[in-house]
Amino acid sequence: MWKLKISPNVRKFIKKTRNAMFLKKLTESFDKLIENPFYHPELDIKKLRGSQNDYRLRVNNYRFLYTIFKEEILIYIYKVNKRGDIY
Repeated sequence: MWKLKISPNVRKFIKKTRNAMFLKKLTESFDKLIENPFYHPELDIKKLRGSQNDYRLRVNNYRFLYTIFKEEILIYIYKVNKRGDIY
């Protein structure tokens, strides 16, 4: 099982979110992500081009960018935004 670490900016975004359905889906997605951060059949995960360990997770209209640290068995979610604003 992988450990999940979330940056302060992403935590702030999650705390400000008032949509209960989105928060539930986000929690479920994070739970599935820690099972396997490279691939899960129920998640939309893609590796970012030009990067060794960076991936993106799509949840509704939002993209969460994260880095995988294999040595520490750690997933670090460092950025969140809508599709047009994140890349």
